[in-house]
Amino acid sequence: MGAFFSTLNNLHYMIEQPPKGITMCPEDDKDTLLASILIAAVCLGWLLFAPKASAEADVWLSASVASYHTDRSKDYNESNPGIGLEVSKGNHAAGLGTYENSYYQQTVYLTYSYRPMHLGKVSVGGFVGLATGYESPFIGGAVVSYEGKRFGGNLLIVPPVEDRSGVIGLQLKWRL
Repeated sequence: MGAFFSTLNNLHYMIEQPPKGITMCPEDDKDTLLASILIAAVCLGWLLFAPKASAEADVWLSASVASYHTDRSKDYNESNPGIGLEVSKGNHAAGLGTYENSYYQQTVYLTYSYRPMHLGKVSVGGFVGLATGYESPFIGGAVVSYEGKRFGGNLLIVPPVEDRSGVIGLQLKWRL
């Protein structure tokens, strides 16, 4: 396991400080590359170290749909088509995917949510994650999730921070 994290750290260093004569990517694309490497590393780690847990978990195809921003004075994109995967088991869920963000740019994201409060098929908790295409790659907030037999949905609630608008995002999902 230590070798796995050591390799991930070396990749991060190579992106930030590439060897002479090697061009990795323009400055704007480094966040996307870092998030893509992290997503690939998490998926690889899950496949290698948690086959039994993965077999018992629920796998969902998720579709990012729309958002609502609390700051109505700006022209945010509130139509956010995207696609992703979510794996949930008990109170825990991990998601990864891509969508068109509030600034009309493509975002790649990786999230973890903990949803300990349940009322029937509805669960409530919090989420943290990484997302490209924003001023800060770190995201977090509250999540309300509905998981029926075949269909479900997530409401992701991100509070306003400093001069950034709060947002409520909607995802629909289908159990695979």
